[in-house]
Amino acid sequence: MANRTRYTQVLNPKLRYHLKIQSVVKWSIVASLVAVFVLACYEYRQVTALTRFRRSDDTIAAHSSSPSLKGLKDLNISGSCRPTRPALKKGLSDLNLPVYIFDLLGEEHYYIQGLPERWYGYVYSTKVGEVGHKRSIRKKLHSLFYTGKLHHTPNEAQTEQELVKELGFNYLGSSQERHQVPTPEQVDSFIQAITELPNNSWVHFHCSAGKGRTTIAMVMFDIIKNGKNVALEDIVQRHQLLGSENLLDTKVWRNGSYTKEMLENRKRFILAFYQYVNDPEGLGVTSWENWLTSQEAL
Repeated sequence: MANRTRYTQVLNPKLRYHLKIQSVVKWSIVASLVAVFVLACYEYRQVTALTRFRRSDDTIAAHSSSPSLKGLKDLNISGSCRPTRPALKKGLSDLNLPVYIFDLLGEEHYYIQGLPERWYGYVYSTKVGEVGHKRSIRKKLHSLFYTGKLHHTPNEAQTEQELVKELGFNYLGSSQERHQVPTPEQVDSFIQAITELPNNSWVHFHCSAGKGRTTIAMVMFDIIKNGKNVALEDIVQRHQLLGSENLLDTKVWRNGSYTKEMLENRKRFILAFYQYVNDPEGLGVTSWENWLTSQEAL
């Protein structure tokens, strides 16, 4: 009996140590599985969700300084960052209207299996598969798990226009430079494209981040449709409440990429465009380019 008691006393510390190790290993595995699950959910959302997605028929909560909503829900427009194929299909799947995707990106871009080249770590380039910098492990894993290979060739890529047509949508493009307002030629092309749209259609605007160029385009569209009946301040504010930028605010953003000059230039542009639409000698009579020239001559 004494020997058995002595053996148990020696064994118990070892058992406790092994049990402790087993517990640590078990919870490490659980934590790892949870982390992998969370990361997978995040990556899945990155592929299937439209970031900064807003629609003109979204509900705006009423408050003391609510802007006029006249004509807003009838615009049939939306905006977002640059979409993926799954996200675009999911975000606009409920529409029973002809859909027009208005691509505002001035940067050369392409898609591989429905995802933008940057998802795989490639830079904007006309050369498919060009890296230009060291690809991260995460980007390489994107390539491996989503396409089954680490590198891609030109015959695997498609343009956004091709991707959009595959989804049964229509494509419109306007290559606009980041942080800049559209050129006079781009504004006149935009007006022509908008005025030639068939009735009861839907337009989805996007740039890269879904902020500057997308906001300008959505507000311009609203001004063309409702500018004669709704104040500019109301138009800008209601789009801000939907999730767009405030085009009349020239305060430099913290950690932002816009300079004071860029923001002021953007404000001057939208003020002038509103004036152009409401000028009896403006929209419908003369082009934006000619109208600007006449204003500069005054």
